[in-house]
Amino acid sequence: MLLALQPLKDDLYSAIIAETFRYIASGDLMKMWTANVDAKRRRRRPGQGGGTSAYNVFHTALSKVILKWKDVIAPHHPAIDLSMSVIDINRITTVLWDRVGKCGDLVDLCVRVAKERRSMLAAADELHC
Repeated sequence: MLLALQPLKDDLYSAIIAETFRYIASGDLMKMWTANVDAKRRRRRPGQGGGTSAYNVFHTALSKVILKWKDVIAPHHPAIDLSMSVIDINRITTVLWDRVGKCGDLVDLCVRVAKERRSMLAAADELHC
């Protein structure tokens, strides 16, 4: 059964959103993307792939948090298979993104990170032209 199809308790929603905010704010997401772009530069191919919109930033960070928090989520929903597919992650992202819209700080952070990601990808593309 899909995580997004079962209602999570408000406190669990809040905790997942807070951890996603912390993960994005820590800079770990940008470090991961920078490492990916740097590796692709060495192979003479520009780095593409995700993170160019605020929603995609949130989606990527949320998927990392959910994978990390399997042990926290599982007791609330024992019937859920937490080896989720992209479709499952998309569904839970949509549910949580609706709540995030009420949190201006997180939306602003996602927008800022998306702009940084677009700049980084543009710089990588320029090196390969």
